[in-house]
Formats: sequence, C-alpha cells, structure tokens
Amino acid sequence: QAFEVFVTAAYLTGRTLVIPPPEGWYLIDNGPRTRMRPQPGDDRSTVSEEGTFFDMADMASQVNMVSMKRFVEDEHKALGIPSNAQNLLETPEQWAEADVMTQGEYYDHHKALDQWLAKDANKRNVALKWGTGGHMLYWPTISKVKSTRTPESRMLGFRQPVEFNDYLKQQKYLYFPSCQQDQGSTQDWRYLIQVGSFVMFAQQKDEVNFHRMLRNHIHLLPSVFEIAARVVADIGAFNYVALHVRRNELQYKSSFKSATVSLKNIREKLKPGETIYIATDETQEDFFNVFREEFRVVQWNDFFGRKNGKFKDMVEQIDRKHEGLIEMAICSMGRIFFGTSLSTFSAYIRRLRGYVRAPDTGLFQHTNYNRKDDPGKPNLPGTDIFHDEPDIWEELE
Repeated sequence: QAFEVFVTAAYLTGRTLVIPPPEGWYLIDNGPRTRMRPQPGDDRSTVSEEGTFFDMADMASQVNMVSMKRFVEDEHKALGIPSNAQNLLETPEQWAEADVMTQGEYYDHHKALDQWLAKDANKRNVALKWGTGGHMLYWPTISKVKSTRTPESRMLGFRQPVEFNDYLKQQKYLYFPSCQQDQGSTQDWRYLIQVGSFVMFAQQKDEVNFHRMLRNHIHLLPSVFEIAARVVADIGAFNYVALHVRRNELQYKSSFKSATVSLKNIREKLKPGETIYIATDETQEDFFNVFREEFRVVQWNDFFGRKNGKFKDMVEQIDRKHEGLIEMAICSMGRIFFGTSLSTFSAYIRRLRGYVRAPDTGLFQHTNYNRKDDPGKPNLPGTDIFHDEPDIWEELE
C-alpha cells in the first residue's frame, strides 16, 4: 500500500522514484512463516525488493525510476552522502551471489544510509509529513481543489490537506520516512492507505486518468496471472466461490474464526454443492472438513502440491514468494469473494475483482454474517486502510 502512495507521488509530480535497496521483508524473507517457507534444508538468507512482485518494466512507462544504488553513485558528492553509506547492492540476485562478509558490509552501509537520510531530510525540511491517517494530498493545489470540489466528509474525515508546494518543487529530493518518527502511527509518518483515497483531484477527469494508469501499469508480475490462469481455467472463471481465510500471522486475532463459524457467516450466499477455492495459511488439513461435507473444496496443494498436485509439473517454476500473489489472482476470478476482516490481502483481491469485472464486487467477509440480500456496499471512511473505494474501478471503461 505505501509503495503505491510513493508511486503516486512520483507520477503526479513527474519526479524520479528511487527504489529502495533490497532487504528482508517480514513474512516473506523472515519471520514466523506458515506459508511460502523455503524448502527443508534451504537455510540461505534472502532479500526482496519491489521488482520481486511488481511489473517494474510496465511501471517504468509511466514513472521514471532509479535504484538507490544508482542514486547514491550519482548524487553522493552533491548531497554529501558519507562513504560508509555508499556500498549498496542493487538486486536480490546480487545478495544471493554475495558471500557472508559482503552481505554484512552491505547491511552496515544500508543502515548507515537510512540514518543519514533521516537526519539530512529533516535538516533540509524535505521529510514529507504526509501520513495518510492525518493527511490527504490535494492535486494540483489546495486552492484549486477547494475552488472546484468539496470532499465528502466521510472521505476527508479529520485529515488535513497537503500539497506539492513551491518549496518542495525546488528541492533536490523528497523523502518518505516511513514509520521512523512515530512508532507506526499513520497520522504523520506512515503511509498505509488504499491509494485511491490518498488524493483529491481538482478535476474529475484527472482522477479517472489516475485510476486508469493505476489499473493498467501498476500491477503484479505477468507470470502471477499466467500461473493463476491454469487454476481458473480448470475450475471455471466466475464459476466458484473464493474465500480468503487468515489463520496465523495476522496481528488482529479477532479475525480468526472456526470453520463452522465461517460457513455459518457465508451460507446464505452459497449455492448447494458448488466449488469453493480457499486461500489460507491454516496448516491443519482437516480444518475445513465442515465445508467439504457440503461443497467441493479446492486449495493450493490440489493444484500445486509437489506430490499429487494437478499441475505439479509447474511447481519448480513457481517462486515461493509468489504463492500469495497467485492466490490473489485466483480469488479475483470467483463469482463471489469472502475475505478476512482487517486484512489488506483481502482488500487487494477485491480491487482485482473490480478490474476484471467480476459479477459481484461487493464487500463480504467470512468473519462477519452475510445476509442473502446484502449488496456489500458499505459507506466506509476514506482513512479505512482495509477497503478500496469502488470508484477506483467503477469509473473506468
């Protein structure tokens, strides 16, 4: 989510986006992973960067980008970047090829660069206090937005408008110091939001053009959709129910429900005996047996299990880090989707469903009771980080 905010800022302002250097991502490269873990015996450390997941080539058609390594090489003299913060790696592949000593040196330089950036950006007054819980970007200026549009109170909430002013336009660089100054609060220094709620445009046409750019060019790797298409073709596009059930590393334990409760919550919207694809990090094989008693349940291992998966011949081609993304794409093609409350993973699936024109793009969750006649169209505040505003896809042809 924050990455989309940074892409948006670069796209609107026409500035070059500096891609952060590779590092270990929580629940991808480290942390208590119940899914997407390395194969037994593979104890190599790994790192990731945005290109691990996003189609950077297509993104580059809309936003100028440069690696942090290249940025430091080009600008260290002009900016005064210290020598102990210059020796960076550029890609996860370089990390994988480096010896332990080189990896350690890179880690030290990366940490030193973060510390220097935080200090230098504050000195130059270019650390953007645009935390999405407390601010909304008015484009192109605050005055032009106020002269043409009045934001809905539920969308603006208590957020204050910010703008790309003349001072910022003159600066060599701008910095988003995510989570560095307020322990993770979104009020000032964290940029966690559904990106469609980050900007208020003075002109409706500019908003539509932005949403179109976001759909067409800021997307996951093509291979993710190609692999997911094998599963979708097998069970039939829009011919199954899709369910995302988070059961482990989510910090919001209120979202954890028993299978019996989940089935009770969604039953009114199900058809007798239909196929249900369940994307989950639940490890107990019999956990969803209550579903299997009435429905045809299929999961990741039915298709990509190493021993008996229908497409087991493809397993070695699949990057373990992409399993979650592939399941997002599979869930986007169900006739209806039930997500997990307080899950941004579920939120992105709903946006994908809007993009592919799924027959039902309503907001439904297995963690809450769903009436048969509920359209799934609540009026949520613009600061809600777990749900997209439907206009991000509804405005597009």
